[in-house]
Amino acid sequence: MQKTGDIFNPDYYMIDKDTNIVYRREQFNVKNQLPQELIVRDYRYTKIDIEQMCKKAGLKVIFSRYIQAGKWEVELEATDKKAKEILLLCKKIDKNL
Repeated sequence: MQKTGDIFNPDYYMIDKDTNIVYRREQFNVKNQLPQELIVRDYRYTKIDIEQMCKKAGLKVIFSRYIQAGKWEVELEATDKKAKEILLLCKKIDKNL
């Protein structure tokens, strides 16, 4: 994972579909230390969740799309295995207009 950034190997993660919580196993190697293995628990937001949070915060969503990590210029399908991030462009809504 440290070298590739690929933490979505199905052998090393589980998703609780009722809560959208992901449990994944990661191992880190630090110089002069034994490798450390961790179980990480995090929540995954859907694209719709993020768009709604932006709107609730007073932002207008200009566009949103699925992208590969670090490659924001290429839009991917939600089901693409490389689609690991969601990119949004928002504009603050001026309530004085």
